[in-house]
Amino acid sequence: MSGTTSMKQMWSCLTGACSKMASSVRDLFDVSSPFPLISMDIGTTLLLGWILFGVFVLFLTLFVYNRHLKPRRDVREGQGNEASAKAKKGETTKPFGFGRKPKGSVAATGGGSAAAKTGPLLRPQQIFSVIGTDKYAVEWVNQTLAWIFNDLDVYSAVVQHWVLQLNSLTSTSATEHGIEVKFDQIQPESLPPTLNNATIEVTPKDDISLGCNVFISKLGFVINTSRQKGDKVLDTVYVAKVTSYAGKLKAYCNPHELSVTAAFTEQPKLNVVFKSVSGNQDVEVLDEQALQAVLTDIVTTALSTWVLKLHLNDQKGCPPFRRPDLSALPIKPIHYDSMTPVVNPIYPKSKRDKRLLVKLVKANGLGAKKGCLEPFCVVEMDDPPQKHQTSFGKDTNSPFWDEHFLFDLNSNSSELLFEIYDKAKVGKDDFLGLGIVGVDDLLRKPSQRQIIPLQNRPYEEDAVSGCLTVEFLFMEPTDIPIVTVHLPDRKSVV
Repeated sequence: MSGTTSMKQMWSCLTGACSKMASSVRDLFDVSSPFPLISMDIGTTLLLGWILFGVFVLFLTLFVYNRHLKPRRDVREGQGNEASAKAKKGETTKPFGFGRKPKGSVAATGGGSAAAKTGPLLRPQQIFSVIGTDKYAVEWVNQTLAWIFNDLDVYSAVVQHWVLQLNSLTSTSATEHGIEVKFDQIQPESLPPTLNNATIEVTPKDDISLGCNVFISKLGFVINTSRQKGDKVLDTVYVAKVTSYAGKLKAYCNPHELSVTAAFTEQPKLNVVFKSVSGNQDVEVLDEQALQAVLTDIVTTALSTWVLKLHLNDQKGCPPFRRPDLSALPIKPIHYDSMTPVVNPIYPKSKRDKRLLVKLVKANGLGAKKGCLEPFCVVEMDDPPQKHQTSFGKDTNSPFWDEHFLFDLNSNSSELLFEIYDKAKVGKDDFLGLGIVGVDDLLRKPSQRQIIPLQNRPYEEDAVSGCLTVEFLFMEPTDIPIVTVHLPDRKSVV
């Protein structure tokens, strides 16, 4: 009963307060307005209160925005203007370093201007199939290429540093050609490179050289140019479309330090077309044509002569290079009187207990564009020194030999060298390509067939194409048949 009385008293007080507020507001309207008396009830007063509260919230929101959000945007704009000013003065920004800057950056050596934007590059998932005689190196190269191309952060960072290298090559264009050129942005519709015929060679110290053909079907840049003409400075922005960008690439990798150096081995094929998107509209047609001719020469030179150096050792996610230490594993002895000899799957019998039968089956697509007439193959074992040669093919670039040779092995036998030549009527035979196969790799599978892609000699630029098909079989001394092979007109090759 007392609770009900209290609620009635509170409601009576609230009603009285609202009535007084309505009277006050009505008196205010009566004083300041010439209109007739405005009568306001309690509901109208409450509505007016909510409107005033909404206006208060609006002003509070504007205050918070101006006080806390707008200054941050100004700071970002100031930083962008500062970076642009440094770029115009020729100052360089330090490239990102793995582990010290945001994820996805790749530490690159060499100079360059400010980093360019890469945009949302079209980057479909890629699977790589690099081939070579060292399976551990092949596995690491395939994994590393997949990591670079299929991780968006890493791929964008590599592209960014490639653009830095391009800008370092164009940094002297103002003094040499009278026009300042800068690669500013890669177009979003640009496609990633495609790698074909990728092969690797491995040194005893595990240094890896990768050779491949690179092709980019679609590549676009935004290029800023600036030049002095009389008293005026003419700034023009172009979109450069690069089509059929193809060439032979060579990359040298240190898998333990995770460093990579890549460059073209010869002048790549490319076609560049420029389109002006902003700038001075009063430029004469002849002047514009001359400008684009100079610009074509500058951009083509940069796209042909770049050398990209990357250090990936601090980046999380980079595949490590591992080679098993076979010497640390125990070898189980094989007893001559054992009824069930123990066979170690990792260690086959010693090379001293075996001989290697090599069957040279055929070769395909020799001689590149030049072709060949009488190709033959020389196969050589490093230790103990042994050399054999096939017969000569007749008027063909795809000879079929089907000839076999037997090689003695010892503990120092390391590799087989296959060299293919075209018999010359006079003088030195023409080199058509070579292939190398490691004996240790062959021991893991005693009988196998390989298709070996042919490659150049070190530091030579021969026209090499095609592949060689070879079969290998390890034989025990008791299994070796007595075979006499008669080959015509054997010839030593220097």
